[in-house]
Amino acid sequence: MDEPVCTICGQPLDWITDLFEADILCRECREQFLVHKKIYQIQGICWCVLYEYNEWLERLLFQYKEQKDIALAPVFLYPYRKKIRKAFRNYDVCVVCSSEQKRLERGFEPVIEILKPQNVYSPLYKTRDRKQSSAKKSERNEIYSVIQRKMVYPFIHQSIVLADDVCTTGATLMASCRLLQPKKVFVLAAHPLWIEEHKGNVVTNQRWIW
Repeated sequence: MDEPVCTICGQPLDWITDLFEADILCRECREQFLVHKKIYQIQGICWCVLYEYNEWLERLLFQYKEQKDIALAPVFLYPYRKKIRKAFRNYDVCVVCSSEQKRLERGFEPVIEILKPQNVYSPLYKTRDRKQSSAKKSERNEIYSVIQRKMVYPFIHQSIVLADDVCTTGATLMASCRLLQPKKVFVLAAHPLWIEEHKGNVVTNQRWIW
């Protein structure tokens, strides 16, 4: 029988998580994730942020998304996957869309793969490829004209959770919120500047994850 190894570095797995089940990462790799686990209240919507974005996550997401290393998809949520699925069970989970160009280049939708086996909807589309993090501050509101909602798209439940991998400025998520009116927002990782800007919006009387 082959010895299980870390999905990222390939080192043998020889430890148990706090949940008393084997992880798919070694301790050294798992500890590189800067756990945030805070809730924010923004314009009446509850935003749940799992990690603070750092160089480790930047490199890992680049390898996953741009180098198409889809085997990395499970590593981001693995220790929290059961709790997140339980929290999402009465919601329609919708993702912030990639552009059609990016989807064709990658051959997969990154956030949908991260959330599997959760049933996920993709009711939005982008009229053109645009990276929000590279846009000037004066240009960021243009995202409201870039993201559109599909005209005919059925949902099962009335309540929506909007999910995205990275919140850099928050403009893309805010534009998506305007179109979908979600009850909750789930963010894999938020940029430190966004966290600093919204520190006054932290909710202390609600546990992660709701």
